[in-house]
Order: sequence, then C-alpha cells, then structure tokens
Amino acid sequence: MKKLIEFKLQRETIYIEMSVLDNIQECTEYISTPFSKGKTVFENGTDFSAFEKKIIKCFIDEKYRTFLHLEGKQPQSICVEVIEKFEEELWKGKKTYIFETLTCNPYESQYTYLVEK
Repeated sequence: MKKLIEFKLQRETIYIEMSVLDNIQECTEYISTPFSKGKTVFENGTDFSAFEKKIIKCFIDEKYRTFLHLEGKQPQSICVEVIEKFEEELWKGKKTYIFETLTCNPYESQYTYLVEK
C-alpha cells in the first residue's frame, strides 16, 4: 500500500510517499551513522504471538528536498512526524509498539511496528 501524504511548509506544500510493507526494503541510498539502526529492547520471554510485524516507509522525493532546505526544515524529523501520524491513522484503536527503526538517509526511513492482531 502506497499513499502520498500532504505536508504543509510555510511557503510550499510537499508530498511525502508513505508505504506499508511486509518486509524491510533495500535503501535507495544508505548512509551509515551510529543511529542508522535502532531496536526496542523487550524483556526475555515476551510473547509476540498477539502481534504482527508491519513496516512503514517514509520517502521524500528529490523534487521536494530543496523546499525543506530553503525553510530550514530537518527532513529526518519530518519523516518521523509523518510516520507517527500515519501509524496512528492506520491502526487506530490497536496497540502498537516500535520494534525496529532503519534510517537509510535523511529522506528515507523504515519503521517496523508490532501491531495488535
């Protein structure tokens, strides 16, 4: 499932591509940093059988990146904001937990969620 999400800046409106995936996809361009990958630590023996893994991917197209820089916006923080709102809309009323994060570069992130079945 892919969806374009409208994001209003001060002077422009940009569209951010959001996808729901079953598996992590290869990054279009991977820039390794100490914070590129993250994982939530759960207690040993945590039962995940009531949850399924779903991945939300945020991608900001090159044609919108200049607008972000002109307005002094951080693309990575915008991706996080849009992912969180998208997750709330998708799975409203269900328990969700962030399981893993992958920040490919400032314009592309993939978050793995545990979503209540």
